[in-house]
Amino acid sequence: MPVIDGASVGVDASNYIDLGKTNFAPRLGLAWRPLGIPRFVVRAAYGIYYNVMGEYDGAVDLRDLGLNPPFRASQTFPGSNNGVPNLSWTDAWAGTGTSSTSSPPNLYAVDKNFRLGYTQQWNDTMEWEPARNTALRASYVGSKATHFVQAVNINDPLPSSQPVQPRRPYQPWGNIHYYQSDRNSLLNQIQLGATRR
Repeated sequence: MPVIDGASVGVDASNYIDLGKTNFAPRLGLAWRPLGIPRFVVRAAYGIYYNVMGEYDGAVDLRDLGLNPPFRASQTFPGSNNGVPNLSWTDAWAGTGTSSTSSPPNLYAVDKNFRLGYTQQWNDTMEWEPARNTALRASYVGSKATHFVQAVNINDPLPSSQPVQPRRPYQPWGNIHYYQSDRNSLLNQIQLGATRR
């Protein structure tokens, strides 16, 4: 079987998702005793962490693109009422009964402007030992997520009591799972703690 590359069918770099070539992910940390005494210390850290491709967020898997037709098809063969099998090894895809390709088929798509998600995390902590074997801690913790993924069904019709499939905007397809990288989040918190040994 010959190997066909994208250029031979008119596909150039503009047809592919650009996930970035400079995904810089520094991590910095420091510990400092501003009063010069061992009982009081300040710690701080910052880092950038990129998501891995594939499954993340619990529901999104970019490998789903391989599930699009014609790469995957499922067929249903009803059972026989008289005990005679509907399928045989010589005619496994048709059989003597009726078969039906699952309909409507679902599709999977990825936004052309999809970006690799990343999280920035930072913290600033002060620790103090006011008495022997007793420690107090106050921390500011923050994180910011950018370009996180969400899947949207762009072929979902508006609510109605009528049958679903005839009202879908894109026919003859079922659900069209469209992956976008437009979710963001921001977290800021204060953490207080005391330890007595």
